[in-house]
Amino acid sequence: MTESLDEKRLRKIKLIYGIALAFIALTLVSSSLLMQFAIKRNGGDSRVVNLSGRQRMLSQRLTKCVFALEHMASPEELARGARELTESLASWKTAHLGLQYGDASLGLPERENSPQITALFAEMEPFHAAMVKEIEGLVKRGKGWEFDPAALRRAAVVMLANESHFLALMDKITFLFDKEAKERFPPCSSWKRSLWRSAC
Repeated sequence: MTESLDEKRLRKIKLIYGIALAFIALTLVSSSLLMQFAIKRNGGDSRVVNLSGRQRMLSQRLTKCVFALEHMASPEELARGARELTESLASWKTAHLGLQYGDASLGLPERENSPQITALFAEMEPFHAAMVKEIEGLVKRGKGWEFDPAALRRAAVVMLANESHFLALMDKITFLFDKEAKERFPPCSSWKRSLWRSAC
């Protein structure tokens, strides 16, 4: 039996309708995957910015600990101060590397920073290394958490001489981390592409 013109037209309409539905489904799946990637990446950026800001706080804590140890007399105070110093140093060193190369334990994926941020880390390295070396030497030379007053004074001088440079550069790095994250995933607005409107 020959197919009528209406039946052919109906079949063609069904085919077009099926293709349209498939395209819509594909678009929705693609949009969902894209949004999941964006959310994951944005979460990583937030973690980077937070840790970067925390690095400034830890550098100030390390300097404070060195000065505080000079005024601690009892073994309990010295032990507590030395423990805070060593724990802060370990966190500071780990985050310093994690912000440059990534660290799964800190929730930082492997990363490749922009040339501007890489250059700032390179400029910062002598100041960071000087402070790390001095504190590690101070802890190593301490006996039973008893520190030589002269060694503490020398460590305080080294920390003060380098901390201001570290802080200034860390401020710039934190600003750039935040700026680059916002450029990758700008805030939603009415004129953004339709794929992003669902995130608003």
